[in-house]
Amino acid sequence: MSQVGQQFFWEPPKSFQVTEREDSQETGLIKLYMRTVCTSEDRCAVLWKCFSDPAGLSSADVSQNDLPWNDEHFIRAARGLMTRVLEKGVVISDVPFESFFRHLHSEDEEFLSKETVEGWKREAYGRNPYPIPLHRGTRGDSKAMLRVRQYVVERNVWQRALQEIQESVERLEGQGAVASVPSFVQVWKPWIHQMANLVEEKRHTNAQPGSLSLVSSETLAVITAKCVLQCLFSPARKRQFDSMTTSKIRTGPSTALVTQVASRIGSAVNEEWRNLSLEALEEEADPSTPPSVSQGPSYMRERRNELRKKAQRFLEEPGWSDEERVTLGAWLLETLVETATVDLSREEAVLHAEEIIGSSDGRGAGPISLDGGDEMDGLEEMKMETEGQASESVTSFLERPDVRAEGVEKLLTEWRRQGSDGNVVFRVKAFVHLLERFRQKSYGCVQMRECVRRRLEGDESASKHVFLELKHQPMLSPSRRWTGPKKGGFLRNRESVVKWVGPRRLFSDMKTLEELPRVYEVLSKLGSVPWKINTGVLAVVQDAWERDLRIAKLPPRHVPEPPLKQFPSYAPGDDKEERKRQWHNHRIERLEYEKLASVVPTQALKIVCAQNFKDAEEIFFPHNVDFRGRAYPLVPHLHHEADDLCRGLLKFARKKRLGESGLRWLKIHLANLFGKDKLTLEGREEWVDGQVERFRRIVSDPLRSDVIPLWEEAEDPWQALAVSQELVKALDSGDPENFESDITVHQDGSCNGLQHYAALGRDPEGALAVNVIPSDDGEVQDVYLKVLEMVKRRVELHASGRDSQGVAGRVSEETQTLAAQIVEAQVLTRKTVKQTVMTICYGVTFLGAKDQIKKQIVALVGTDSNFPIHKGSIYLAKQVLGSVDEIFKHAMEFKKWFDKISKLCTANGLAVEWVTPFGFPVQQPYRKARTVQLRTNLQKINLSRISDRDPPSSFKQRLGMPPNFIHSLDATHMMMTAEKCFEEGLDFAAVHDSYWTHAADVDKMGFHIRDQFVELYDSKTHNILSDLRESFEVRLGSLGQTVPELPQRGDLDLHRVRESKYFFD
Repeated sequence: MSQVGQQFFWEPPKSFQVTEREDSQETGLIKLYMRTVCTSEDRCAVLWKCFSDPAGLSSADVSQNDLPWNDEHFIRAARGLMTRVLEKGVVISDVPFESFFRHLHSEDEEFLSKETVEGWKREAYGRNPYPIPLHRGTRGDSKAMLRVRQYVVERNVWQRALQEIQESVERLEGQGAVASVPSFVQVWKPWIHQMANLVEEKRHTNAQPGSLSLVSSETLAVITAKCVLQCLFSPARKRQFDSMTTSKIRTGPSTALVTQVASRIGSAVNEEWRNLSLEALEEEADPSTPPSVSQGPSYMRERRNELRKKAQRFLEEPGWSDEERVTLGAWLLETLVETATVDLSREEAVLHAEEIIGSSDGRGAGPISLDGGDEMDGLEEMKMETEGQASESVTSFLERPDVRAEGVEKLLTEWRRQGSDGNVVFRVKAFVHLLERFRQKSYGCVQMRECVRRRLEGDESASKHVFLELKHQPMLSPSRRWTGPKKGGFLRNRESVVKWVGPRRLFSDMKTLEELPRVYEVLSKLGSVPWKINTGVLAVVQDAWERDLRIAKLPPRHVPEPPLKQFPSYAPGDDKEERKRQWHNHRIERLEYEKLASVVPTQALKIVCAQNFKDAEEIFFPHNVDFRGRAYPLVPHLHHEADDLCRGLLKFARKKRLGESGLRWLKIHLANLFGKDKLTLEGREEWVDGQVERFRRIVSDPLRSDVIPLWEEAEDPWQALAVSQELVKALDSGDPENFESDITVHQDGSCNGLQHYAALGRDPEGALAVNVIPSDDGEVQDVYLKVLEMVKRRVELHASGRDSQGVAGRVSEETQTLAAQIVEAQVLTRKTVKQTVMTICYGVTFLGAKDQIKKQIVALVGTDSNFPIHKGSIYLAKQVLGSVDEIFKHAMEFKKWFDKISKLCTANGLAVEWVTPFGFPVQQPYRKARTVQLRTNLQKINLSRISDRDPPSSFKQRLGMPPNFIHSLDATHMMMTAEKCFEEGLDFAAVHDSYWTHAADVDKMGFHIRDQFVELYDSKTHNILSDLRESFEVRLGSLGQTVPELPQRGDLDLHRVRESKYFFD
């Protein structure tokens, strides 16, 4: 095959957008040339082989069938064929060539008609929205074909939601089954068309950032609706968008801050516009047809150089400003709120009217509407009638039956419309723009009507998940290699190598650092590790979800009805303690509901994602890093850094023989998942050996009522189920040593943050407590128990009237009484101190420690006991922090030194920065924010902006320095270990301080974990603390001499970490 022909077939088309004029002109050409070439099924088969694997095409195939590989018209026709099928989500080689041959020569069918291509799609992929063949998955696909599939997944992300639902509606309507159209589709499909029409009218009269002509009105409508629904189906938490921060405001279910929603919409449109703009550059510089003789190779080289230069300049541009993105997002949100309606039956409308009228007691729309909707007029008139009625509150007035009935009729009259089928319907706005109060301030919010929420949450159709799912999905091909700050990851969707929420100077600094390619290489390798869906676990998860079993931390399948938004008022004589208890219970109910409102749709999306990709032979997770250098998958929902369910659903795609040690590590891993990680390694093996029959029962029928408790009690039940299945298979194989396993086995650090502190301070006592060095008796050390024992000793001494050194008479009577109450209540457990000890190296404050301990005490004694919870929490927080300082004496001195350094930098107007031993530049993004007010048609929006010009935030810089420095060191250790593991050919993954590989390779990985830890802290090429101090001296210039000296370190021999079995286990 000629080089031109092979190059064409390997590359996916740059753009799927084809105009109607181009389509009508090109389709005839495609049909003509395909008929000319595919005169027999044999010739069609050769063409199909070229589509799927041109590298495997033999010279005999080429010569015998005499296909016109060098004919530019044939190449153009073949490209057109691929494009028209790909734009509908179908890879042409997935269509049986016999089926295409019959269609090509049929005189009764329209060539490449919508019905024909959709039939191919259903036959090839079933209900899967992604191009993964049903029967063979992606087995046998070449790398180039996988890239084509991945390009289809990324390119059709917005159009697919609209296209798929439109086609399903048309199909059902054509069958006369309009009633079968999912309610989710019935609700949102009109929004898209109504909004797209209004956007088309408005967009030419409104100044918008960038050239939005590349993004169609329907695409803008889809992006807006998806972003709004994604925000509303999750309780609002703190979200950050680049250099803009939004307030941490709690909003109720189906409610989100306008600022957050507008930011998300604007960011999504900006990303889509950038992708389309880059594709337009590629189209301009790389013509779709092969070069003519007059152009020649030199012309093509010049055009490719032009492409590279333009693309590079475009990628380096910062994109739209926060003001531009939020302004556009608010404009689109306003359009959706203005156009989106829902038609109700009379029964639904009466219920909804009752809710609106009853909103003053907390049940309905809640806060006052800002949109001036007509549906509120009747209610407002009624409220006006209450003026001057001092003896009767608004609430009690509206609760009168005659008043409520009158209000309902007024609202129904406003809503009454004539439906398309001639029946009477009641049309209301789907969204309300309103105010919510939070800490004495009012915030603009967008809220979904309760009647709309009920319809959407009650729909079980796949279309709902299509519309709620986020843009990024697991990749079908290895991630693109990282070669620059914005070059890598997904094939089409551009992401930054650093998740950055602060000033932009980091990216310019990254270009000048020589060692950064090491970071790029490790991230590229992490994104090239092949994964696979564990179908055995998926089947159990789907069954449990369908049956709504609510086991192993699965939430209920449906979100329950919300409790009252506000608690009813009380009569003057009500008992205060009873009111306090009811208020507490009401708050717990609200928080639980808000949690479920987010967890339920998220859980459903995880299961749907696993179902969609279960037939893929391999999937991949591209990675980037945060500003500290910690690696994270770019894919939301389903990935190995997510919860226990996601980890149980994933396994390595490659299998490896267990070998001599693999079965042993499989058993140890299973014991760890059941919480037996404080036993010796030998003890964990023995525990599993004694439980084999239990695991067989679990695997045989995991959802039987008497079997569920056998695996649900594990700390990570879904992972425990997955490993149980693997262990039983290995044992039943009869030859476990030759059994090929694909399950991931983990090695976790023992309180990893304190391990790094102990190494920094060369602290022998602290190192022993966290297993950096082995103990004399060879037992695993538990730092939480060690701290607990010290706290118990202190409390018991105080209860007996002595201080922590055992001196009598130096403890107040109040402290003695409090300590005695703590001893009597038995609140001192490992769990009480664990969270505080775990987070102390990450900057937990005294108040944070107090709240952590208070939460555990409440769980032990409840809120109705006479135990002094508040005072007891304060007292125990002091004792826990003091005990940690005593155990990690040298390490905590360095924590204090970090605090002094950060104070010195911020006092001189400098942010805290350093470069890790792996060459990654860390810049703390905490700066004093500026407030910028935007005026939009929807409302005024206040943005908190930070940039390089803003002064650093002294408090946040100081508070963030110790934890961020430790996080950067554990990220460095992970990357150094990953680098060595990949060099040795291991499959490697990590969740910060938890490292994963095959069971057979755990010993090899364990060697590199320990060896690289020694290299990190005892290297001849660098000294972490001395290098850090010198860098601060340089940055401070003439004030460099004020940098404090490093604290004295202990005498720890770090090389002993190689002897510690429990350093990572």
